[in-house]
Amino acid sequence: MRRADLSSVDLSMALLLKADLRECLFQHATCLAARFDGAWAQGADFGWADLRNSSFRGASLAESSFGAAELARADFRPQRLFTPAAVNRRVQAREGRLPRRRPERVDAVRFDNAKLSEAIMTNGRFPAASFVDADLRGVAIDDVYLHAADLRRAAFSGSGILFATGVPPASLTDTVLTSADLSFATLDGAKLQGASFRYSDVTGCDFTGADIGGADFTGARGLHPSMFLRATGTPVPPDCCGRRAPV
Repeated sequence: MRRADLSSVDLSMALLLKADLRECLFQHATCLAARFDGAWAQGADFGWADLRNSSFRGASLAESSFGAAELARADFRPQRLFTPAAVNRRVQAREGRLPRRRPERVDAVRFDNAKLSEAIMTNGRFPAASFVDADLRGVAIDDVYLHAADLRRAAFSGSGILFATGVPPASLTDTVLTSADLSFATLDGAKLQGASFRYSDVTGCDFTGADIGGADFTGARGLHPSMFLRATGTPVPPDCCGRRAPV
């Protein structure tokens, strides 16, 4: 199916497990509860698709795009790494029958304007991904890796988001959260070194125990010292949270 044009096709409940979907077009497709687990979907375009309740567990999504897609309750968690199927797949890869890959890592995926409310991204790896203007309310992405991701104007408001409560903590180093709505989100224990919160709304946000060294809160709204209990590192400006954060 590589490079197939499936735009506007109804793929609801479809089983596309481990399918080769590289560079396929799914624009405006209806994929309710479809399963893309383990699929090879590098460079695929899911723009404006309806992917509610779909599953992408362990799928390879490098350079794919989900712009303006409906992804409520979608599952982007890694595969279970020790199931018989996964073990067999690794054996086949070692024997040269399958190319090697790291299904838990997703590079440079675009989720701009996507509706991801209540999606599951726990333990996901999304370095340099773009979530500009995305709706992330209620998303479960504890222990997520978002190094250098772009979350400008993304909405987390009132989500009670499980953003950083996992062990190890979520990594958002150098992540851009400029003008994002983070009100009442949970970022406790997160690695936020060098992250940009410029002009964001952080009202009621929980930064307990977070590493905010070099994080930029210039122009951020709703800052209060009580939000930074046990936070470490010195933010920019140093007194933005009502005190100098301990080094």
